[in-house]
Amino acid sequence: MKKSWLIFYAVLVGAVLVGNAGAQETNVDLEDLIYLGVSVATKKVESIHQAPGVISVITAEDIARTPSETLYDVIKSIPGVTVSESFFGYTSLAFRGVKESHYNNRTLLLLNGTPIRDATVGTHWLEAIPVNIIKKIEIIRGPGSVLYGTGAFAGVISVITKSATDIMEVGVTAGSKTTTNGELTLGMKFEMVDFLVGGSYNQHQGYKVDAVDETGITAQLGYYDLDQDAYENDFYNLFGNISAGDFRLDIYHFKQEKDKFGIVPVHAMTGEVETSASGSTLHYEKKLEEVQLNARVHYAISSYDGYMDSFAGTEIDMKYSGAKYGMDVDGIYEIWSAAFVSAGISYERQATDPYEFYDLALNESHWASAFLSDYTADDISVYSQVEFGMLEKLKVVGGVRYNNNSEYGGTYVPRVSMVYSATEKLFVKLLYGSAFRNPTFFEKYVNTRNVLYGDPDLNPERIATLELSADWSVAKQGLRLTLFGLKTDDMIGRIVTYQSGDIPAITELEDRESDTTPSRATPGYGNAEGQRIYGVEFDIRGEILGEKLLGYIMNCSYKEGKEKSDWSPIQYLDQVVVNASLENRISGFTNVLTINYIGERKGTISDGSLSPDFTPGQEVVVPAHVLLNWKTTYQIFQNLEISLVITNILGQEVLYPEHVRRNIDVVPGDGGTNFFGQIKYRF
Repeated sequence: MKKSWLIFYAVLVGAVLVGNAGAQETNVDLEDLIYLGVSVATKKVESIHQAPGVISVITAEDIARTPSETLYDVIKSIPGVTVSESFFGYTSLAFRGVKESHYNNRTLLLLNGTPIRDATVGTHWLEAIPVNIIKKIEIIRGPGSVLYGTGAFAGVISVITKSATDIMEVGVTAGSKTTTNGELTLGMKFEMVDFLVGGSYNQHQGYKVDAVDETGITAQLGYYDLDQDAYENDFYNLFGNISAGDFRLDIYHFKQEKDKFGIVPVHAMTGEVETSASGSTLHYEKKLEEVQLNARVHYAISSYDGYMDSFAGTEIDMKYSGAKYGMDVDGIYEIWSAAFVSAGISYERQATDPYEFYDLALNESHWASAFLSDYTADDISVYSQVEFGMLEKLKVVGGVRYNNNSEYGGTYVPRVSMVYSATEKLFVKLLYGSAFRNPTFFEKYVNTRNVLYGDPDLNPERIATLELSADWSVAKQGLRLTLFGLKTDDMIGRIVTYQSGDIPAITELEDRESDTTPSRATPGYGNAEGQRIYGVEFDIRGEILGEKLLGYIMNCSYKEGKEKSDWSPIQYLDQVVVNASLENRISGFTNVLTINYIGERKGTISDGSLSPDFTPGQEVVVPAHVLLNWKTTYQIFQNLEISLVITNILGQEVLYPEHVRRNIDVVPGDGGTNFFGQIKYRF
């Protein structure tokens, strides 16, 4: 812990010194940063520093120059955001230490304002959106349910796509582990209709590691002699929109093929997983004098098909599919230049088919299927928000949403914000926000013997956050300091332990045989009392030496967290995180170095561990790691560029805590150095 503190303060002091040094000699103009328009905080375009939220923006240019393999690598450079891998397969995000109970179900992903979310388990997929069609990403760390409803819990990721232009761009990437990637973007404008289409294809063989499973067996994961495709990570995605007048239609499709463990981390259960999702949204936007009117109708489907080598001595397929559809209408009324009223109403239905485990030997449903019934739930929400200026420099925003769910009844969530413009370059924000997340069908109804049980009586989980933030542009440098505290209540997690012979409540809802009751201690979903997390985030950016000779971005975050039930430390909290990037442009070359540091994380082995290598209550210390990535891009001529990317230059071992089941200590990540070559051509 002392080492983590020293690194944190060293980087923090270094960042301030660099900022002061640059203040004496740089000529960078930060006007674009100060007045950058964002809409994620109020659904109204306004300056990022006057918007009532702690917002980070990633532009298409930022993505292009970042030496990263995925969009996860780009987003984890935001202060307070980390990524982790669980069950040796899928990556998920954590905002300010609020970890996911499943993959990415406590953050909300928006595509042009429409939630991208699996209806059955609540997951979203960053891989679903082609990187090449992204104009910018607006990210709020903190609650967003007043505007966006369920799921906007720990943060909101709003992806805004490019508009149609007469452009065609192609790109190809190849490199380590037989990685190949191709992307295409095409946009055209006509007299009456504009359209944009883009997509990408990625094939990645994966990496090779030795891993200990929950039975204590050590074996190799990844590509090996008998299966060169094992641990693959292949996906493709497509996006298109067509607009005419006040209407725009968005369409997307995504498919991923990946090797991972099955329902538990046991080597014998390794298999291939295929995930797909498709959706469309019809947008209508109209300016009616002082009212900006927006309406959306959306529909989406998703499916999961996972093959498992062995479960209870047989091969099985795990399958489910779900759908969600609905509509929402909202409007913003300008009372006068410094006062706005906004309101909206929305309806959404979510539905899931059975989550079936199919026994391939017997050609019938397996007795351990997650659930064998269809389920539906309806949400109807209304919200209202008022924004008005006071004393010229002070803006106050207040809002509330009422959500009525067919399963859980009514829920209110409020927000109150004050933004004070002390000077043209100094903005101070005091923000209070709250959010909720309804339980997913999986959390309520899963009924897999000796693996996991749901609870049909789960309550929605809630979060409230208080933030004090200051944005300051001084002597051509941009700085942000944020203090935050958050509390969660009724957090949904695997906190219940069913003993041998217990009859979980879920068994009463389906005609299931008695052998679905546990024969050993088995976890189940329940509502915990909640957590308390406090922290500080510091962000600085600018240029030194002038004229783009050396640009830099650096951020640090530190947090402390306790469980409300007994005030014990939160398991595996990532207390210290530091990100930095240095950029140099000279003679047609752009060189970018990024650094990501995560301090050590501590936790304990769960009471349910069956592995002889681990004992219940045993302390686990996941060591700190530092990742260095490099990208060099050369502009051959105006329309053609080539790049060299090197990730994990130091070959640092990367270990993630297994925080979901906690029956093993760590999940080994990709510890090798990777090389990629890229070429892009714009027609």
